[in-house]
Amino acid sequence: MNKPLKSVPAATMRRAFNAKLAEMANNRTEGFLIQKCNKPAAVLIRAQMFETLRDQIDDLRADLLAAERQRHLDEASTVSLGAMEARFNFPERSQ
Repeated sequence: MNKPLKSVPAATMRRAFNAKLAEMANNRTEGFLIQKCNKPAAVLIRAQMFETLRDQIDDLRADLLAAERQRHLDEASTVSLGAMEARFNFPERSQ
């Protein structure tokens, strides 16, 4: 997010939706914070920014899950890579 979102009243967005969409398409803004009665009501952002945000959220969830699992990990419940390779008959790695 390089540029801040532009704040726009809902009535203006309703009247000028195509023009506002063109602003986004032409890289003049990252998106819009749509306000109704001077309160945030909705956000309109580019699809690429949405995908980036969704990917970042997924990464954060995975990191949180990994951290949670590590807290409950002990030596008795872990298996070394060599032991796992031997167990499943993997060929030895060349060095």
